[in-house]
Amino acid sequence: MATRAEKLAMIAAIGTGEPNTALEIRNILTALLDPPIGTIRMRDVSNAYITANFDGTGKGINEELGYAILNGNNGTRNWNDRIPLAYGTSNLVMGAQKGSNTHTLLKAELPSYNLELPLQNISSGSGGNNVQGTGSLNPSGNALIPLGGSGTAFSIENKSIVTLVTMFIGYD
Repeated sequence: MATRAEKLAMIAAIGTGEPNTALEIRNILTALLDPPIGTIRMRDVSNAYITANFDGTGKGINEELGYAILNGNNGTRNWNDRIPLAYGTSNLVMGAQKGSNTHTLLKAELPSYNLELPLQNISSGSGGNNVQGTGSLNPSGNALIPLGGSGTAFSIENKSIVTLVTMFIGYD
């Protein structure tokens, strides 16, 4: 894999008065076609395309020769169940992993909610109506029983789409 400086040197060598061989021209064209090793790309393809163009380890074959699925094999990081975050400001460590597949909600993460139960046919004794519990009797004759938490509900999983993410690893 040629570096940018090597590619520029190859380009500069073309037409310097010496005849260029077909091999020299093929080398420069090949170098210009290949992205730098480590280049990551996303593609929207079918499962059939993946089966036809990647081996069992995720290494590219056929149309995907030189690429590998980011699954932890073939020198790649494992991006299974991961969404990329841009580097900068609050994300300063390349390759750092955040989040989890599951989360146990805390009371503060649940919305506050009152269960309203209509109170009908309550017999009154000598002391009047008797409602027991932590709720209260409102003027409409309903018991309000506080349930849930004190916060705002949220979803742990953002909307997402499964996309083929590959990295250029070069040719063997």
